[in-house]
Amino acid sequence: MAIPSREQVAKTLAGVISDVLRKGQDVRVPGLGTFRVHHQVSHVERRSDGEIVMKPPRDVIAFSADE
Repeated sequence: MAIPSREQVAKTLAGVISDVLRKGQDVRVPGLGTFRVHHQVSHVERRSDGEIVMKPPRDVIAFSADE
């Protein structure tokens, strides 16, 4: 059995984290931190050129490092 490369490990870890976050669960990686899904409500944004844009609600990934 071959030892996986760093790229393979990173790709697999990213896939696992992505799958768990899609289910709405937090992911804690010991020694690194916690990934969680944060819901942003819709809001109005005024751009520097004066244009007003309505931003739709969306989910974003938030990360907080272990202390």
